[in-house]
Amino acid sequence: MGPVSDKPRLGAHTITLLQRAEHARVEGLDRISETRLAYRRQRHGVQVHAVWTQDLSEEQLRVLVEFRIVQYLRVGFVEPQRLEQVLMQGQELSSSSPDDIHVVAATDDGLPLCSGLLRAPGTTDVSLRMVDRDRPRFPVEEVHGTGVFDRLRLLPQLPVVRVRELGGFVKRKVCEPLSQVSLRAPVEVGIGLFRVATGPLALPMDALIGDLEPTVAKLNVDFFGVRPVMLRGTSPRVPEGSFLGPRYSGRQVHPFAVFTSDLTTALPRLHEVDAALDEPGLVNLLKLRSSLVPGEPSTLSWDGADDLLAAQSDAGTLADTELHERAMHCCAYRS
Repeated sequence: MGPVSDKPRLGAHTITLLQRAEHARVEGLDRISETRLAYRRQRHGVQVHAVWTQDLSEEQLRVLVEFRIVQYLRVGFVEPQRLEQVLMQGQELSSSSPDDIHVVAATDDGLPLCSGLLRAPGTTDVSLRMVDRDRPRFPVEEVHGTGVFDRLRLLPQLPVVRVRELGGFVKRKVCEPLSQVSLRAPVEVGIGLFRVATGPLALPMDALIGDLEPTVAKLNVDFFGVRPVMLRGTSPRVPEGSFLGPRYSGRQVHPFAVFTSDLTTALPRLHEVDAALDEPGLVNLLKLRSSLVPGEPSTLSWDGADDLLAAQSDAGTLADTELHERAMHCCAYRS
């Protein structure tokens, strides 16, 4: 499904959602105490906040969730009929743990421009490892399969509580394409996510996981000089009842993982980007967009390969057999 433009195809509840989200403001984030925030920054018409779900009001959370779903709808990630059913039945659009962190860029009057989400694991049991099967799954595992990350070095043995999933990265689609705030906002959210993961008040986590399109979201990762390891060859399948099926239909969306310690190798690039955002105008930022810096190889991959082949299996039934180093040498390849 392409971008949403044919409004008669949309149900009444969906149209109401679009209209409500178009002008909704996320107000009051600037009044949350600094001690309750993971990150805060305001410059050149864009304010950024990294805030836990538990510190958001019901209204703030509703605005952020609806903003994300509407942007998904506009880029064709949503099946409109299923979304309409969810809205008609009064079901929640997206679940959010109290320990999830929302990184939000908004205008000075609170209009959301871009957001990203660091999902907390669904357990506080420090004894559970990523390789264990009797544990709650991350959303990326529900789509690509349990055990999808077992092919990597180190990650399978990490405690689940030391891993977070990066997702929900969306930007407003109705801004002027080249306006300052619309270009700054995604970069500001990237900086915020980076600071949450590596800054002085960094979360207690060792790895980030998720999934992305190599020709879309991966380019945003490349901009910051980060090289995640990507797992190709999965068979994505959204959970029953999900309205996000079109995100995976006819698209290349691959699981990825990155060690947070690897992110520190990109700090020089981060400082360059941060300095460019400090300057008025867009000249320095646009210069950086045309001068990508290759990142260091991932600690999680064998032989520094950026891409690995995942086992061919349906989601949820990936083989549990752990591949040994020799097998990984055979499977690894460079894009």
